[in-house]
Amino acid sequence: MNKEESKRVLIEELGIHFEGEYSLPPLAARIFANLVVIDEDGLTFEDCLIKRGASKSSISTSINLLLQREFISYF
Repeated sequence: MNKEESKRVLIEELGIHFEGEYSLPPLAARIFANLVVIDEDGLTFEDCLIKRGASKSSISTSINLLLQREFISYF
């Protein structure tokens, strides 16, 4: 298993954990897991679109939920 594949598996496992632990919808849980795993200070909206492959409205709704629950901050 290469590094990118390992990262995808970890994001999925963390996403499942966050769904149960914090009652997050699947997409929001995966976006949050992605933020936990990356080596950067954050993700752009476009990064989320590319990495999750979901619609703009779904990504927007998930990000807004994470912002409202104070899991993430906007900068």
